[in-house]
Amino acid sequence: MVDSLRRLFSRKRTASYEDDAIKDMPARKLTVQDSGLLRLPDELLLYTLGFLDFDSLLRLRLTQSHLNDLAQEFVFQSFEVHHGRRAAQLAAMLRRDERRALWLRSLLISTRHDEDEGLHALPPYMESFTNLRDLVLETPDCNARPPAERIKWIELQNIYEDIFRRASVAVPATDRLLPNLETCTLHFVDNEVSLYPLSKYSNMPQRIFQRLRQYKRTTSLRHMHLEECDFDSESLQALLKLPKALESLKISEGVRYNNNGASRPSRVHGNLNPGLFSRALVSAASHSLEYLSLNLGYQHSRGHSITSPGRSLDLRLLTKLKKIDVSMTTLGLIVPRPGCDHAIYRRLPDSIEHIRVFEVPLLKLRARPPTPLRPCLFTQKAAHGLPNLKEVTYCYEYQALRGNSSFGLFQRGGEDTLSRIIDASKKRVININNKNYPTYHESNMHVVIEVEITPPGYIPPYLHNEEHPTIETIWDSNEPTFEALVHLDNAQKARDKAADQGQGSESSLARSIAETQSQVTIDPAQLHPTPAQTPQQALNWLLGGAMLNTPNTIEDESDDEEAGSPLLDLPPQAAELLELLIQIPGQPFQV
Repeated sequence: MVDSLRRLFSRKRTASYEDDAIKDMPARKLTVQDSGLLRLPDELLLYTLGFLDFDSLLRLRLTQSHLNDLAQEFVFQSFEVHHGRRAAQLAAMLRRDERRALWLRSLLISTRHDEDEGLHALPPYMESFTNLRDLVLETPDCNARPPAERIKWIELQNIYEDIFRRASVAVPATDRLLPNLETCTLHFVDNEVSLYPLSKYSNMPQRIFQRLRQYKRTTSLRHMHLEECDFDSESLQALLKLPKALESLKISEGVRYNNNGASRPSRVHGNLNPGLFSRALVSAASHSLEYLSLNLGYQHSRGHSITSPGRSLDLRLLTKLKKIDVSMTTLGLIVPRPGCDHAIYRRLPDSIEHIRVFEVPLLKLRARPPTPLRPCLFTQKAAHGLPNLKEVTYCYEYQALRGNSSFGLFQRGGEDTLSRIIDASKKRVININNKNYPTYHESNMHVVIEVEITPPGYIPPYLHNEEHPTIETIWDSNEPTFEALVHLDNAQKARDKAADQGQGSESSLARSIAETQSQVTIDPAQLHPTPAQTPQQALNWLLGGAMLNTPNTIEDESDDEEAGSPLLDLPPQAAELLELLIQIPGQPFQV
């Protein structure tokens, strides 16, 4: 069958490729050498056509009228409009054969500001797209245009807003536009700080839906993406309660550029208070949410910290949550910096399997880029309340090089200097993770290090035809480097050496305890380890040595040596022996 299709595709074409994509079949009947393919049932042919790419389907339409009829359904399943003429052509094709509207599953409309002539021909056909699943409506970026030239832009916004409203639960189910819609992206573009032309769109849910709360749990929406939006917690809570079972949610608040337009955009301190946002999210999606991505503009003001009431993200009741992506700023609402308070269990559910931290600055005026999470999270997953954690991803970020204006901080050195700084920063990140590889390996943790290169001059969400960020993976614990394996081997040798030294001291320790077992009775209220103490600490205290130094927070190191190492490292056999001696709290035990 595949050979037959190849012979069909090898026929010489008389029309250009692009013309085939936008025109109907010619009126004359096409003939093809009988290969037995047409004798197959239509069901089998349709199943086979489902494996062909778009270009092959276009060529197949030129071979035979019956194959043209079968291939049309696949050709019209997904359609992209990047120019107003393309919209007019689609409207003409729908006018000639109304079946094509029923085949459409995915539609993207994204044009430039001067190329939108003809878009108004398409909205009248929206009512016939009853099987449409995915819809993306993007307005062109006209930020540099004077208000007089934005009239068409605003009219287009109003048309898209009406489509969005008519497809929502604001309309009775029997009259609803696009009844099978699963995802809808409504993208209004403008990067001015004042948001002058978008003033009436600044709170989209409240504007479109005057009685939003009456539609609670009425939609089948499973994925919601709110990119660079400004919502208050009350409106957001009403919006999140629309879906019956929301599975994934991505929220980021607005950004703005500095005056020179080239530096990294700074986050606007947002409307979403972490305490109110947590309650809104938990009340709306605690029973179904599995993926959450947050990039909030909120930062702690002076005098407040993560322990202040309502100043942290409390997501513990999202019991279905398995993956969470947070920006470096938002991470400060879950884990304090620098260091770790070991109380992540107060803010994240134990169902978390994957944590991704993005927008980690790669270029900083310091010896090394920051490490978002401390090693204690990997070695003590259960104590931190994340026993199911399997994967951690760090995504470092910097802006692409464009002349000497990419980073004002390094302008004097030029692109060569900045390239060397970027390479050196990447190397430091790799060296840090090579050294931490034994920790990742012992805790069975998959760690991935990514670098995101953002395009200068653009802000998210990026239009379909704009330059997008690129992401590369520079380190993966599942593919360790030679240096990482060397660190792992050295760590294993150190453990073996410590174990050999501990064998000799264990027998003398047991004899010492046995000799004094019947002589001293100690009140457990005085001796029983507190939750903050480890068995090694208690045993060290019992033997009259120095208490192990395990601080609650680990300061950010200025070199490659890990801070917070114990002053006295007892062999593991001694710690196990102490665990046998410690009884249930409240019951005395003898030494």
